[in-house]
Amino acid sequence: MENIDRFEFLKIVPFGICPKCLKRGNIDLSHDSSFHYHCTNPSCSEYLTDVSVPRDVFNLLEYLADHQPTTKNSLNQKAD
Repeated sequence: MENIDRFEFLKIVPFGICPKCLKRGNIDLSHDSSFHYHCTNPSCSEYLTDVSVPRDVFNLLEYLADHQPTTKNSLNQKAD
């Protein structure tokens, strides 16, 4: 943990937020237990493009988004 300041952390964009325009879209649970999302921003290149993930992947993304570090300073405080 001594080199923690050198690490860059991946920012998890929650499922349901378009990675292109960062606007929240619609999330639906389908009959096959997967989550579907499409961007609702008409000026975005991903507008109405369907993206789906299985329930397990959705749960993992939600967990990572909820437990990701916010700043490097908060990581240093936790390590002390």
